[in-house]
Amino acid sequence: MASFLAINSTYQHVQIALYNDDSLIAQHQEHKYRASKNLIPLIDSLLLGNNLKLADINFICINKGPGPFTTLRTVITTINGISFAAGTPLIGINCLDAFLQEYKNPDYPHTVILLNAFGQDVYFATDKHQGYKNIDLILQELKKIFGSNPIRFLGNGTELHQENIKDILNAQAIIPSPLPLHCSIEQIASMALQKWIQQEDIMYQIMPLYIKEQQFS
Repeated sequence: MASFLAINSTYQHVQIALYNDDSLIAQHQEHKYRASKNLIPLIDSLLLGNNLKLADINFICINKGPGPFTTLRTVITTINGISFAAGTPLIGINCLDAFLQEYKNPDYPHTVILLNAFGQDVYFATDKHQGYKNIDLILQELKKIFGSNPIRFLGNGTELHQENIKDILNAQAIIPSPLPLHCSIEQIASMALQKWIQQEDIMYQIMPLYIKEQQFS
């Protein structure tokens, strides 16, 4: 049995959950503006409330981005510090991969994840490409790639740029309601547990995933 902590940074909150294998034991959530001050006390409280110590934890998994730079940097730096001090293994999960996997649906063969990259840019992911680009440019390229096929859009970038999506793609764009804005902590935990079982991508220092230097090709 693996006991582990899962940490998911959304655009508004930092979520912390304690798992035994695939069973959720307890969960806390903190607003991102208070995460830097309260992350370690929250982890301590979560463990103590379940009669555990950090030494009892097999690993910590974390959403490594892409996402808001300051939140990612703060949370990942804190977790790297815990790993350095306690020797706890870490597993980082690409949230775009997690989002695509969580909402994979054969009824929607063409799904695009859009996350806010600020300044009219979005982080995007399809089943073949990931990167960032200006929202209007990526929509035009998606139109060329997928032709007249329906495209399902998910993520907080979809919510932010709904008007652009509808203007460029019209009825071709499918925006579900309710609209998932980010991947869940359950998905982060599930993917990390599989990596732990297979002993893949285990490390002791996580780097935030910044993909703004990458382009759609």
